[in-house]
Amino acid sequence: MSHSVLTPADLQTLLQRPAERHGPLVIDVRPARLYRRSHIPGSHHLPSGLLVSSELPDQDLVLVAEDDQRAMVLRHTLHQRGFHRQIHHLQGGLAAWVQAGHPLQPAPRSSRPRPLVRQLLRRRAA
Repeated sequence: MSHSVLTPADLQTLLQRPAERHGPLVIDVRPARLYRRSHIPGSHHLPSGLLVSSELPDQDLVLVAEDDQRAMVLRHTLHQRGFHRQIHHLQGGLAAWVQAGHPLQPAPRSSRPRPLVRQLLRRRAA
């Protein structure tokens, strides 16, 4: 179990690598209304309550939270629940990403959950 803080430049470099089968999963845990306004391209929205109560895929995570403290609390909670992969967080959250001049993407107009959320909800119901 380990944790690291990623700067916006670190995360951008990570996102530009060719897709790796077991590369980190970027999870945006901010409120849905903020995610719908804009988010990091390729990130998945997963509310913190669902994140900590779900069986997560066997992948490292990058958390995008409103602030560093919230990300660290989530990291600690996930590790207490037995999540054994690396958990990174974006230092300064989305505000730091924007300040560094990196791109944003608006959420799709569809209100249907994205594949990751659907997958986690199915596991939870089983």
